[in-house]
Amino acid sequence: MATYTDRLPDEWSQGPTGKALVYVDRDPRWGSTQIVHKTYRPHDRKSKKQIGIRALISFIFRQWYTLDETERATWFDESYARYPHGTADFLKIQLARWIAGNAPSRSYPASEASVPIAISSHTFTPGDHLTTLNLTPASATNLWGFAIFRSPTEITTPDYTTCIAIIAEQGNQSISYTDSPLPTGTYHYRAKTFNVDGTSGPTISDEQVTIF
Repeated sequence: MATYTDRLPDEWSQGPTGKALVYVDRDPRWGSTQIVHKTYRPHDRKSKKQIGIRALISFIFRQWYTLDETERATWFDESYARYPHGTADFLKIQLARWIAGNAPSRSYPASEASVPIAISSHTFTPGDHLTTLNLTPASATNLWGFAIFRSPTEITTPDYTTCIAIIAEQGNQSISYTDSPLPTGTYHYRAKTFNVDGTSGPTISDEQVTIF
């Protein structure tokens, strides 16, 4: 069992660390099982930066268990040079890429060599204290997921501080996301795709939604 007990950097946590990240990882050489027991809970859950960090943590933990043995082996190999467990390495490197403004990558190292995928159509529909987003990718080739950004002001440079969700791809199909609950007001949204090798797609133009 691996327990992450270090205090996270200030840009991840405002105040004391809420809870440790505890998990059991599986390495064929150890024969342990794959179970995530706890996830990190930040001190200030309303912090914009922490919302973006939590979005990536949630996505990466879910995706770890979809990696095949070959993909997972690369992370295990890298982890022995850095940290004691593959899951920790998978998460820490992804977080470092995310904070630096790069998309996560399913493989290591990230080649960022595939063709970027645009969002071919999208809708942002206001509702009762919510916004429903529908995003359709132009292609499913190498697609891994979608990053969604929201701000009360126009988003000029989408990054982890304005990210509210990261959604796994569902083939060449539209994905739907409901952003709620939202107080009355005006909100700005942007979104982009990212590929399995860390390539980011173009970000759609700022979309303004008013919630009454």
